[in-house]
Amino acid sequence: MKTDSNHIFGKSASTDAQRGIQDVVSPRRGERTERNLILLKYQTLGNSYLVFDPRRNNFDDLPFNPEPNWIRKICDRDYGVGSNGLLIGPDRCGSGAFEFRIFNSDGSQAQLSGNGARIFARYLLDAKYIPPDQMSSFSIAAVSRELDRVAIEVRADEAITSSITTIISTTPSFGPCAVGAHGGVTFGGDNSITVAALADIGRRNGQGGASWSDSTMLSIGNPHCVTFLTSYGMLPSVDLLKQLKSELSFIADAPRAGSTSAIFSEGCNLQWCFVEDRHRIHLRIVERGEGPTLASGSSAAAALIAAFVRGLVDYHATVIMPGGDLRLALSMRDNEIAAVQMSGEASCIAEIRMADAGTVRSEN
Repeated sequence: MKTDSNHIFGKSASTDAQRGIQDVVSPRRGERTERNLILLKYQTLGNSYLVFDPRRNNFDDLPFNPEPNWIRKICDRDYGVGSNGLLIGPDRCGSGAFEFRIFNSDGSQAQLSGNGARIFARYLLDAKYIPPDQMSSFSIAAVSRELDRVAIEVRADEAITSSITTIISTTPSFGPCAVGAHGGVTFGGDNSITVAALADIGRRNGQGGASWSDSTMLSIGNPHCVTFLTSYGMLPSVDLLKQLKSELSFIADAPRAGSTSAIFSEGCNLQWCFVEDRHRIHLRIVERGEGPTLASGSSAAAALIAAFVRGLVDYHATVIMPGGDLRLALSMRDNEIAAVQMSGEASCIAEIRMADAGTVRSEN
């Protein structure tokens, strides 16, 4: 279905946004009136995010800090709108890049989302924050609660339905220390690690006699544990992952304060990977703070990098996920991975006006 961005965003969006980056940094002053909040729902590969633009919602004090309970509410499919997460931005413009923040559906903040970055880039284009002469190349940046900043270059053409390419600057780091693993892991060789709890779940529930015992841990700005399987039939189905959500979330999600049994200090995204050939990777995903998902851009990037360092794939590959295919390529500098490029489409599927009930934002 083709989205009419002029209908969704209105004529004023184009006029206001043409004031450019300066207006993002210094929005118009004025008291916020009591009215419904405006959210835009976008999807890419079956992975959906709600976009909250503080400026469009007349929040002058930047950055806007939402309450975790409010995020959980709006992302809930029964009590709210339903989404895999929330994007907030543009917050401000640092070093010429539009900054945004990413929140999981459980209210926790994420460091990076490949699909979220592509959706945010599409929103900036749809809302006409990007002048026509800058559409072919502009910059965004994902900013996390630790004030870490992931720089992302965006390339697009003028066609509204065109594919968007994001180039995420990253120098991956590998091993348990890179992802904050501090218990229940053993080394099996170069870039091969066994997570005891994950292997146990695989022995009891894995499909096709799968053994979930051969994993590569890496950080690309956010943590990943990519488990390699030797046949397509061993890939867990999305339904199976949903059945196992409670067990897998204990491994993947950030632990509660004071927990002494967590495997990862800040949680970790989990992937199951089968490499069909040097240019095709099949993937299943459980995201930290979200659970089983149909697709994930950063998970696809982690799988490509993990397979590359194992010598299983070339610099570029298509990652095939239940939600669809994503084309990725690695950029090298001095024989080291310096960036990952991914290309796909993203589209706006709804504008939501949600009642401003309860506490929306925190004081900190």
